[in-house]
Order: sequence, then structure tokens, then C-alpha cells
Amino acid sequence: MSWTITSIDVNNEYPVVTSTNITIPAGLQRVWAPSGNYNDGTDGSTRPTVFRNLMTPSQAYCKATINGTAPYPADWRGLRYSIVGTLGGVQVLTSGLVDVPASGNVVQATGYYLVSPDFTTRQVSIPFRHGGDFSWTLWAWRGNTTVGSMNASRTTRLEFVWARAPAPNGPLTPPSAAVRTRVDMTPGYPIFLFRLFAPSPRELPATAAQDVMFYIQRAVRVVWNPSLSMPRYDTRSGTAQYVQGRFGGGFRLREYFNLAFGTCNCYDMAGICQLALSILMDASGAELADSRWVFQDPNGFINPGPLIRWMTAGGDNLRCNTPFWARAGTGPFVAQNAPNRTSFGNHAWVEITLNGATTVVDATHALENAIPVPPNGNLSRQQYLDATLDPTRPRGNATANTATTPTGNCWLNPVSRLERIGVYNPWGRFSVSRNMVELVPGPLRHEIAELLEKARNPGKPDPSFINVDVSRATHALARARDFTVADETTTLAHPASAQVTSTFRHKHGTTAVVAINAFTNFEDPVTALVLHLAGYQAGPLSSVVNPGEPNLGHYSLSTATSVFWTRGNFFVHVQRFDAPGEGEGEETMSPASDIDISNFATALDEHLASDPNLADPPQGIDYEVEGGSTDLVQDGRDLVVTIPGGKRFASLMSFSDNNDVLVPRGPPDDEGRLLFYPRAPGTAEVSIVGAAKGSLRPFEATLSVSVTRKEAVAIDEEELPQPPPFVPHLPEE
Repeated sequence: MSWTITSIDVNNEYPVVTSTNITIPAGLQRVWAPSGNYNDGTDGSTRPTVFRNLMTPSQAYCKATINGTAPYPADWRGLRYSIVGTLGGVQVLTSGLVDVPASGNVVQATGYYLVSPDFTTRQVSIPFRHGGDFSWTLWAWRGNTTVGSMNASRTTRLEFVWARAPAPNGPLTPPSAAVRTRVDMTPGYPIFLFRLFAPSPRELPATAAQDVMFYIQRAVRVVWNPSLSMPRYDTRSGTAQYVQGRFGGGFRLREYFNLAFGTCNCYDMAGICQLALSILMDASGAELADSRWVFQDPNGFINPGPLIRWMTAGGDNLRCNTPFWARAGTGPFVAQNAPNRTSFGNHAWVEITLNGATTVVDATHALENAIPVPPNGNLSRQQYLDATLDPTRPRGNATANTATTPTGNCWLNPVSRLERIGVYNPWGRFSVSRNMVELVPGPLRHEIAELLEKARNPGKPDPSFINVDVSRATHALARARDFTVADETTTLAHPASAQVTSTFRHKHGTTAVVAINAFTNFEDPVTALVLHLAGYQAGPLSSVVNPGEPNLGHYSLSTATSVFWTRGNFFVHVQRFDAPGEGEGEETMSPASDIDISNFATALDEHLASDPNLADPPQGIDYEVEGGSTDLVQDGRDLVVTIPGGKRFASLMSFSDNNDVLVPRGPPDDEGRLLFYPRAPGTAEVSIVGAAKGSLRPFEATLSVSVTRKEAVAIDEEELPQPPPFVPHLPEE
């Protein structure tokens, strides 16, 4: 005999962004119904929920309602029942006691207490998560004794997270030198961060006092993960793949989670570590570990030990002391004074402050050991540099670069002329700010300028907007070279640019990734190129990057595994990633690593330069507001916007400049509508951004919205909803 769940509704307390970029606002949400498929990955849901963790036993309670029907036995009438949710064999949630109805088969229990973790025995100060297929049991109670049970007919896929405060939303610009900047996660928590870094309660340490350090060390273990081979440190050029560069910027969290790029560098590792630390907050929203990005230039030669994700390669990779050995043509280990030994000429890491002590978190490199562990908050800056850098070779001075110590080699946050040193956002929204260019160190800026002079195509045409079908051509060119589409092209539209990334697999195992950025003008692609060049950790830059070869577009450069160039309003980057296992010893060429990526790039550029082949491309975004009015009431009807010409866009996204007032859903719903949720009185400007189908040219439309306060309803304090009575004890299953 079983009972049936017909729906599960929860009160989402903090906005959260799903794996498909949909923003789930705060408020009542349906998270499960029998007709839906909510599976998202191994244990995630397409409708995740973030509850507020108030850290007290009486508040270890989530506002959720389970509705259903049950064939109550006759001897249950007059008794009470509770609903207990189990995940992975562990009881996780329990309702209070509810009267079995005198007649009928209705099941409805509102309000669930957490029993894992058990807040009656310990508090939990860090984010934690329950995700997967929950089993539910209906227990009949006579007084304090269970007298029967009934299992639900099926499991339900749910994803519940507990956090102390809303997602951080800046500031990116410090109002004073005493204020730290923060990452901006507007419009809400990215669920990917919790899937990576929020532990299951069964992982928690013995006492609450250990929670924060446990979280930090666990985050480093997740990033380091020696059993994985991707993304591994780029031993050719040290190219940043997921973050903008040495001073941070937008971070491609979705791509990192999905292992979109086969390599990484220390800027990427600093970025993901800082994101992990940024959700470790107290109830006021302050970071418990006060993370900050540190960039040192010059840095030094590393002591022997593995680089990130090279553990699986074994051999000399476990005692690497020359990080760019693939470029130098050596093995991962050379003699201490070898002339071709390479160094971390510059380096980025994250520092945290706990109980007045500032220590280093760096998942890029670990010292040689039976079980190598990278710095995880156990060493001060000086201790870290003493331990990880060769004392017999020149190295950075560990001193902060400030107005009073201009000779310091360490750049920290905040600093003038730059909004923030560190991760700006987890959405991959890259800044092409001239300020970012100004902060490129002088010698490197000079080297980039020289490279650009040489990279200028002598026969370059006048710039023009690209008006050809880019995505279709990219796929066709890849297939003609024995590549197959590995992942669907993902297009992300932002107010000033559109990004599309296509991933292809070769029959020999090589991966090719084509990333195209389309801008609204002809200057930003060049700025993007400059910032890309500043993202190489290896130096000198001229030893890694070659101007021309081939001559494409307006400016073109290449490395051993990539070609990148600008043409018109485009910045294009074509890369090749060898399959794990290739080139793990000394450099060897294989059929896969011998693929001519420049031929691919040349053919793509020829297509970009061809005559326009798109009929009737959009020249802007036309929209219609349902009901005709943008005057809304708090928690009233949603603002619904339709795009009559929506089929002419490869991607549409919605934004709000005031998410406290108006929360955008993000992409269109299944009916092609853009939804906005009014949450507080005030005004907001809505941006609707689209990437034109084929050409990816970005367009933007804006409209102003006002939200008025809903009419207040007076209720007495004692009439406010209270948690249900707690079940005397949990049933023995």
C-alpha cells in the first residue's frame, strides 16, 4: 500500500539562478509535480531552492507544503501523521504532526524541520545542501508511538540549499580604501556554486567550531581533485580560460562546471577559489574569510610538486619544477640551475583572514609529497612564498604595492583606477573597460603594443559589422575536418556583447573550441584582444604568442595551440586541446596534436569576410508589454514582455538595474515571453538584450518600470504563522 504525492511547494527565500540561467525569485514556488522532469545532473533539480539558515533549533525549519492522497486504513482515523523525507538512506526532513482526516484521502503537511543536520545538537555556520531523489514515508502516530507507515509511490527530485544571507552584490568600486569590494552575483546565487562547494550535512565535522576551516579546506579539495585530468595547468602558455586575466574580471562558472576548456592557469584557480569563499558569509552578508585576490609580479621558480590536474599523469609531473616545460621542450622536472628551467614569472592567489590571521589559498600547485595538498589556509604569505618558491633563484618581495610602498610586487584589492581586483561576477560578463587595460603592468603593456603593431594585417579592410551565418559555418567547417559537435553552441547575450562558444571533438580525441565575441562597435574587439594577451601567465609574451601566422582580419596572433583575431565587430578565438594522456611526458606529436588549427581559423575568417548572406537581419529589438502598462504592484502581476521578432535572435536575455524592485527571469519561457517579478516598491530600468541569429550582433532595448507598495493588511503578532509542533521523536525505520 502506498500514498501519492501530487505537488510540493516551497518558499524560496533567496533568488537562485538555475543551470539554464533562469532566475527563481524569492517567494512561493512549485518545485515538484508528477508530470514534470526535474532532473538536472546527478543530484540537482531544475527548480532549486535556497532557504535562510537562521542557526537556531526552532528555526531549522523550511516553509514547504507536500500535498497528496493516501488510502488511510480505518484504524488510522483519529490518529495523527507525520511525513518524513529520506535521502540516501538518511532521514533529512520531518513535518510536524497532522490530524488524519475523519474522512477522505487528503494529505497535506506544511512546514518541515531539518533532522540532518540536527540543529538541536549543533549549529551550522556554512552553506550546506541536500540534493537528489527524496523518498517520503507517511507515519501514523498514537501519542508518542508510531503504529504504522506508508511509503510514497515514487521519489521526488529536489535540491534544497541553506545559506546565511542573500547572494553578494558588490560593491565593485570601493567607496573608500577601508572598504573591501565584493563579487556581484546579481540577480541571485548561481546553483553551480552550491553544487560544487556546499557540503552535504553528512560530511560536516564533529563540532560547529570546525565548520569554517572545514569548508575552506573542502573547497580547495574540490578544486584540486587529483583524480581528474581536466582542466589541467597549461604548460605551454599559461593561458587564462575561465577568468578575464591577472586582475580577475568576469568568471565563466558555467563553463568551469562543465569543463568546457581543457586547460587553465593560476588566474582561473584564484577565480574559482574566490567564488567558493564569497558564499561563506555570516547573517549580515559579510564574508567570514574576507577573501581577497593577490597578484605578484615578479613571482619566482617553483619548488618540486604537481600542478593542478597533472597528478593523473604521474612520473616527473609529481615533482614538476618548471611549469612551462611543454613550451621549453623539456620534461616536467629539470636540474635546479638548468638554463631552460621556466618560472611562474607572475602569479595570482587568494588570501583569507580568520581570527586576525591572514593566510593563503592557492589550488594551482602543491609541494611534492605522498599526498600533495596545495595551500589551503595554513600558511601566511611569507610562509607560503618561502615554502613554494626556490630560495636560490630571484623571487617577488611579498610586499603590497601601495602609494607608500611603490616597489611592492603584490597588487591587492582595493586599488585606484580599477573597480576591483578579483572576480567581478560568476556569469562570464567580461569587462572591456579601458581601466582594465591601464592596469596592465607597464612592461607588458609595451610588449602588447609591439605585438599588435606586428599583428596588424597589412591588407586589412575597413571595419564593418559581420552579417553572415557564423554558427552554421563554424559547424560545417568543423565537420569537414573530421570534428563532430560535442556540445550545443551556447549563446550568452549581454548589454555590450554576445558570446558564443562551440565545442567539437576530433576522431583522434582532440577537442576544438571556437569562441566568438560580437560587440556593438569596432573598438571593443581590440580591447578584448589586449585583455586576452594580458591573460597569459608565461613570459615573455613574445616567446608564447606569434603575430600573424596566419594573417587574418584586422589583427591576428597565434600560439602553438590557438589562433585569435579581430575582424569588424568580432573577436574570435580558436583553440585546440589534446586529449588527456597526450604529451604527458616529453613533447611528442600524435595524429591528434598534429591537427592544423590555423587552417580551421583561416577558413572561418574567409567566411566572416564573405559577402553578407543573411536575409532581413534584425536592426533592433521590438517588444510588446502585456496589458500595455509598466506600472506594477509589489508581489502582484508579473511584467510580461513579448518579442514579436524573437525568432530572428539566437539568444534573448533580460536584465534589471534594480533587482530588489524587479527580478528578471532571464531567458524567455517556453512560450517565448520575458518575465519580470515585482518584489518591492520603487523604479527599475529593464534591459532586453538579443544576439541576432547568424551574425550574433548584439542589440538592446530598455523600458522603465515602477512598482508601488501593495495595500498593507494588518494582522496581530500572535496571528503570524508559527512553526508546527515538533514531532516528539523520529520513527525507527
